[in-house]
Amino acid sequence: MRIKIQKMWGKVMRIESLIVLTLCATLAISFISVVPLSHAGGAAPDESEELIFYKEPECEGRGIWVWAESFSSDPNVEPMQIRDAFHNFSEAGLNFVLFLVKDSGGWLFYNSSIGPVDPRYYWDPLKVAVDEAHRFGLELHAWFCVFRDIKVAKERPDLAMVNSTGHVSTEWVCPSKPKVRKYLKSLIEEVASRYSVDGIHLDYIRFPNRTYCYCEDCRRSWLEEHPEKPWPPNSTDPSFIEFRQKLITSFIEDVQNTLKGINPKIKLSAAVFPVPKDAINNRMQNYPEWAERGIIDFITPMAYTSNTQEFEEWIKGTITAAKGKTLIYAGIGLYKILEAQNPEDEFRRQINITRTVKVTVDCSVLGVNGQVLFRYKYLEPFINATKEVYSQHAYTPHSEAIPPQIGEPIQDPPKDNVQPFQNVTITVNVTDYPTRIRKVILHYSINNGTSWNTTVMKQVCQNTYQATIPGYQYCTWVTFKIEAFDVVGNNATKDNYGLGYTYHVIPEFQTIHIGLLLALMTLTIIFGIKAEKSSRSHIKSTNKNLKLSHLKMKATLSLHVTCKG
Repeated sequence: MRIKIQKMWGKVMRIESLIVLTLCATLAISFISVVPLSHAGGAAPDESEELIFYKEPECEGRGIWVWAESFSSDPNVEPMQIRDAFHNFSEAGLNFVLFLVKDSGGWLFYNSSIGPVDPRYYWDPLKVAVDEAHRFGLELHAWFCVFRDIKVAKERPDLAMVNSTGHVSTEWVCPSKPKVRKYLKSLIEEVASRYSVDGIHLDYIRFPNRTYCYCEDCRRSWLEEHPEKPWPPNSTDPSFIEFRQKLITSFIEDVQNTLKGINPKIKLSAAVFPVPKDAINNRMQNYPEWAERGIIDFITPMAYTSNTQEFEEWIKGTITAAKGKTLIYAGIGLYKILEAQNPEDEFRRQINITRTVKVTVDCSVLGVNGQVLFRYKYLEPFINATKEVYSQHAYTPHSEAIPPQIGEPIQDPPKDNVQPFQNVTITVNVTDYPTRIRKVILHYSINNGTSWNTTVMKQVCQNTYQATIPGYQYCTWVTFKIEAFDVVGNNATKDNYGLGYTYHVIPEFQTIHIGLLLALMTLTIIFGIKAEKSSRSHIKSTNKNLKLSHLKMKATLSLHVTCKG
């Protein structure tokens, strides 16, 4: 018996050994297939994983800034150069182009009837660019250098910015001046209405630094808003910072409204400084407010550096500041990456960071939506790496048209148990793919939809939003519905198929008092029935007793008569 057991145990051990060896071989093969051969003999450096293991999203912005001056001004040559370049962009996996139509010098690169066209380009580079971009499946966004306009600043010093020392700029024009705003908006309107552009991109949409501007128009506007404060204010005064931020923000909002009137499908974007505090407090680019108000479709933080860690920190800062309220396409400075020891590897690392970096903001996990390469002039050394990281086709997030998905709302307390002047909490799950939710609004009415009150619902976790409807007096009928907007302007409404969700405020006594009343009524009926039965039994018993008495009396009388007889 012992010998049999030993033989069986030997077989088991041999089977276990085979299994272990098989597993080890499988792991080894897997390891060899994953680790590059150059690192198979030792520990791979940390960056090797970053260089190799990145995932290409199916929805990703992949843009490039392009100067018209990158091509020949000869009308017999440049159109073919633009065609070849845009064909290469398409082959390299890019999906949109930011084409310069107004440079910082103030010159225009399209046939304008308003501003000065670059004299070298007596034909229309923008028209060719639009046609060729669309030929190769690329979007074309018209790129404007806004408040940096050297030509106007030099020719019209009355329109230029003035710094805190009184120096009149020869490069920058002031956004507080009505003539400046009108001129710049007219150029944007001209392009948007005459060309089939897919977007307008605003560059130099800022002040040069916080020492500007102290011109006469700024003084007058400041004193109108703050008559209690002296002039000039300190450049670090929070109120003066906010004053200048409003000048930039209001211009963007004016442009957005103009574009909506021309073609609501035209997207509006802006180039911003990569460090939020610098952008917001020194350049007056309050892009968190632009995002919150939904007046910008995407921003491109100009994270131009050859330092991987610095790039990642800047991108994380932008994500945190924007709070997921707008799309972010990280600006990658190719000219800066050329300074790196291995430019192509640094390019791959920065692309990988934009695809993997995550920041948790207000219980939402946020990231970046794409990249924009600065600029075409420096693309050639990176063309192979670009084809590698953009090997699969992707569509732009800002062009997606899928509306948000709104779940069934939950009401607390339930609709059949709302007391007079009791607040009602509405909770709902809202999702959006491939972009993100920007805002969820609760609409409620107490007059059957004749007029509506609105409140922005608070995000309480990743996809859950909540808001409160105030209490109303008894017998009030309340109707509500929910509307959601994503960061690219798509919206959806949940309104119970047009009927709205309704509840009725019940009278104050109904919850507990009606229950007691019903209980009392039930007891009354029970006691009544019992009393009635008891009464009937008593009457029957009485009748029986009377009948017995009558019979006894009759018998007595009969006996008496008999006896008497």
